[in-house]
Amino acid sequence: MAENNFNEFKNLDVFKTIYSDLIFDEQEKIVKVYDSESEEYDALINGAGLIDLSGCSLFELKGKDSLDYLHRITTNALKDLKQGELSSTIFTNEKGRMIDRATVVNNGDHLLVLGSAAFRPKLYSWINRYIISEDIKVTDLSFANSVFQVMGSQSRSFLSMIFGDVASKLQPGKMIKVQLEHTDYFLFLKNEFNRNCYFIICRQENSDFLLNYMFEHKSVFDFRAVGSAAYDIFRINNGIPSAPNEINDSYTPNEANLLEDVSFTKGCYIGQEVIARLDTYGKAQRKLAMVTFDTYTEDLERSVVYDNEERESGVITTASSSLNKSSAIALAYIKKDLCVEGTELIAKASNKKVFKITICSFGQRK
Repeated sequence: MAENNFNEFKNLDVFKTIYSDLIFDEQEKIVKVYDSESEEYDALINGAGLIDLSGCSLFELKGKDSLDYLHRITTNALKDLKQGELSSTIFTNEKGRMIDRATVVNNGDHLLVLGSAAFRPKLYSWINRYIISEDIKVTDLSFANSVFQVMGSQSRSFLSMIFGDVASKLQPGKMIKVQLEHTDYFLFLKNEFNRNCYFIICRQENSDFLLNYMFEHKSVFDFRAVGSAAYDIFRINNGIPSAPNEINDSYTPNEANLLEDVSFTKGCYIGQEVIARLDTYGKAQRKLAMVTFDTYTEDLERSVVYDNEERESGVITTASSSLNKSSAIALAYIKKDLCVEGTELIAKASNKKVFKITICSFGQRK
């Protein structure tokens, strides 16, 4: 399930001029396929794949207490974040379960918080919930801006061609302001799940120009838009959790393999005691795992997983046919002691269909 679930897909019209036969999901409000699922998947690895994140949450926090406040209510250490630096962090509730995963960017006189589309209203309310007397003003910039992610081995060279040499010198965890035809854009780089991912933030009124410019000037680069179908296969294969399927208030960062976003030395935050106890004593009961099926059907997602003694052992969160369509792959939260490659389990859909599934190591299937 894709993250871009605003009431409208803001850049659909310009994408339709570039990809006349794109497949748009009216219910999810997301492009499933732009032109070729397999070529889009390959661009994420070997080219420069563009993912439109324009449905995501984008909040501005102004005021002298903003950075300290986010440091106190989220999982990661943020108080020493300098201007032009960024960090991933997780908003968790009192039970240590996830409200949302976000990127915090220190932009000097204000902070930017980039979260999912799925929980935009919820995250906005959560950020405001604990502000009492602090000097903080929160503004929702989500609708006024577009956000794009670019990843793949050609990304650095491609973006350097578009924005100049300054893009080639950008280091992970840093943000810079770049210009294109006298218009400002924010460009930042994150290392996400062992891959470099670039993010571009622009005013919504400049998004059409930016997209057209990049496609008209792609030159020899394999630059292409990537739909949710190819990206779901990619993130399943690489164990990348996403809201709302894997990142939600049913699970902790420990279970989602997101402990790199958690500081165990900074002191208290909401949910800190639970997360620390789960880590110290290895008490997390479930773990995000990859599973395979013989065939794909739409009944797979949210299927309940059982072990061979018919004990409930997990749930399927995201499912997709494999890239070659020969089988199906999925992300699932499975009891930790069953997460051993080759373990065979049973999944039962709400319509009573039964599927045999097998635990598989990340990165082994497409």
